Amino acid sequence: MENCSSIYPLDSARNQIFKDLGDKSGIASSLFQLGRLKEEGKDLKGALENYMSALSIFEDLRDPSREIAKKGIARLRAIMGEDAFLKVWSQRRGSA
Repeated sequence: MENCSSIYPLDSARNQIFKDLGDKSGIASSLFQLGRLKEEGKDLKGALENYMSALSIFEDLRDPSREIAKKGIARLRAIMGEDAFLKVWSQRRGSA
């Protein structure tokens, strides 16, 4: 995707609207989509962080979309390699 960074502010604004409305499913979906954009833009660490945040919310809601988030995380694990993946995973889990 060309110039996907120009979409980040729009997605962040959409996420803020969902937060203001208390729409947790919307927040999770927005985080997941932002992760997809970051993945396409080769920001794998940022993508993983967004996927993990989305997964956490989807799991709290028992939303079936959690399976899609899990697939995104698994895909990044394969792309990043185990060491890089675990570094981000442990940093994220440690701050949660």
